[in-house]
Amino acid sequence: MKCESCGGNMGLEDLKCPYCGTPNPFARQHQEEMQRFEQEFAQTRDEVVTASRKTTGRHISVILLLVLLLLDMAGLGFAAMSSEIAYDIREKRIIKEADLHLANMEAYLQDGDYSGLSAYYTGNHLYALYEVDEVDAYSAVLRAASCYKWLTEDLGSRVQGGSYRFQENSIHQTCATMASNITKLWNLEEEYSYKKEIYLAADKMVYIEDMRSRMALLLEVYAGLTKTEVRELVDMSESRIQKTLEERLVVKDE
Repeated sequence: MKCESCGGNMGLEDLKCPYCGTPNPFARQHQEEMQRFEQEFAQTRDEVVTASRKTTGRHISVILLLVLLLLDMAGLGFAAMSSEIAYDIREKRIIKEADLHLANMEAYLQDGDYSGLSAYYTGNHLYALYEVDEVDAYSAVLRAASCYKWLTEDLGSRVQGGSYRFQENSIHQTCATMASNITKLWNLEEEYSYKKEIYLAADKMVYIEDMRSRMALLLEVYAGLTKTEVRELVDMSESRIQKTLEERLVVKDE
């Protein structure tokens, strides 16, 4: 299955996306269904075993094995089917309430709450609205909001009393993630060039440029990037951005 936030592959039992850390909404439901099935399976198995002890004959053992096998297969099928049914029901409800969700998204944008917009979109599983043209038109804005949210969280979680406190074994991965999101935020024109008249329309670019301006200031203040470096982000490679972040953040930490 695909992560609702970054589109990366993850398993049904993964509690979080292994790429961006977004919680998997289906994991808890799957675990609860499997636990319920295991309890029912164990009870049925005990009943069958108890009954088999009262009957002699080799054919009973064969029947017992078949019953256990069928129960196992039925349980797995039920868990998968119930997850799909729940997914379909939720998707239909989301599509039915598309106008309401669109209005709420507009409200977040008007307030300049881009992190709130991203959290609202993923938290309400609005990826189901990709076929609704009015919502699809915000694809680039939503991608920018996701990058903005992750960057502000990465910076905010590491700022304590005006100083950075990194663990040596995590700074490299942290800066790699930040560099990836910076690259995406500053290169949306290339990613959405195939429908720029829709995704990068003037009214959408207002929000994207506002996110870039805010993030540029945050990177100057909290990551130690110079104004020149911020201006050159659009032309920097992702590896160069990562290296620059590591250099600046280590210096600030010292």
